[in-house]
Amino acid sequence: PYCTVFHLMATLSRLQGDLPLRPLFSSSGLRPARSRTLSPQSRSSFMRVTSFPLGPIETNSYILDDGKNALSIDVGGDPAPILDFLSRENLTLLATIITHQHFDHLYGVHALQEKLGTPCYCPKGDAPIENTESTKGGLWGLPRVPEFRKEYLPDGEDTIGPFHFKILPTPGHTPGGVSFYFPDA
Repeated sequence: PYCTVFHLMATLSRLQGDLPLRPLFSSSGLRPARSRTLSPQSRSSFMRVTSFPLGPIETNSYILDDGKNALSIDVGGDPAPILDFLSRENLTLLATIITHQHFDHLYGVHALQEKLGTPCYCPKGDAPIENTESTKGGLWGLPRVPEFRKEYLPDGEDTIGPFHFKILPTPGHTPGGVSFYFPDA
């Protein structure tokens, strides 16, 4: 999970130069949410990446936004801090995309869908583990993942609203894990 977003952040940082992280707020008081704004000098667009440590093991969850629309990545717990952020920043959430289907990346998807009705896209390579405790939860006394509606990510590339991204297979942690690369950022 950290590796997936690290690839995204490292790639974007490499394209834009080293950008400092600044704290926004904290949902748990343990670790602050962090944001980085990626503003290509040669383009009029930008992409902001804001992290939210959510859930029982504080999984890094992310919002990518362009100032108007947003995508959520790996909603690992109660999405209240994400919902507050979307409201405060006047952002429209278009979808949730999942890097891999482990329980700690899925805990908040159901609640987010109930509140906003947004679709969730998961890697189809993780279909073999969908009915296991590693996806459904219940391991180590942790809660079960509430059922949610999902569709599978396509192979190769996808576009959701203004966000065009490549879907890179990065199996290992799970059989179908993916990383996301946003070439326009």
